[in-house]
Amino acid sequence: MVGDSLTLGALPFLADDLAAAGWTHSAIDAYVSRGIRTKVRADQHTGINAVDAIRAKSGDTNAWIVALGTNDAVIYSHDKQSDVIRMMMDHIGYGHKVMWVNVYLPEARPVQLAWNSALAAAAAERDGEMFVYDWASFAAENPRWLAHDHIHYSRDGYRYRSTAIGLASRDLLPADSDSHLPPRWLSPRSKSLPG
Repeated sequence: MVGDSLTLGALPFLADDLAAAGWTHSAIDAYVSRGIRTKVRADQHTGINAVDAIRAKSGDTNAWIVALGTNDAVIYSHDKQSDVIRMMMDHIGYGHKVMWVNVYLPEARPVQLAWNSALAAAAAERDGEMFVYDWASFAAENPRWLAHDHIHYSRDGYRYRSTAIGLASRDLLPADSDSHLPPRWLSPRSKSLPG
C-alpha cells in the first residue's frame, strides 16, 4: 500500500485490518504531503519512489492499494491529474491489480470531483486491473470523522478508514484465497463497520 498522511494516520490499524481481510503479507509506505511524482514539499518521498522502495525491500506483488491524490488534486489541472494517475498505473505496470482509494475534500468539492472523475476514467481504461474504492461517499455520510482541517481525520475516523480499506481490499485477493470471511465488498453507503 502506498499512501500519504491519511494512510499514515491509519497506520496503527492497517496491518491488522489487511490481515483480517485475508492478506498474509503486507507492506505499507506512508508519508506526509506525498504526491504521485512530486510533493507539496519537494523531496524524494513520492508515490512513484514508494513503489520502487516496496519492490526493492519486499519484491513485486500482483496487488497494490494506492491511497494518493489528496495532495495531487490541488496542484494539477484536470488534464494533468489524468496524466499523473496514468503515470502511477504505468509505473506499477500492466498485469497488476490496483485498488485506488478516491479523495474526500469537502471544502474543495470541485477539486474532489475532478480528481475522482479522473480516477474513474483511468479505471475504465484499465478495466480488470484497476478499481476505485469510493471512500468519498462513505466519508461524506460520516462528517464527524473529520479533523478540524476537513482533510485529515480523528482517531475514530482513521480507524474506520483503515477497516473500510481492509474490507474493500478483499476484491484484490486471488479467487482461490483461503479467506473464509463474510461478503467481500463494503458498500460505501454503509453507515457502520464491523469492529
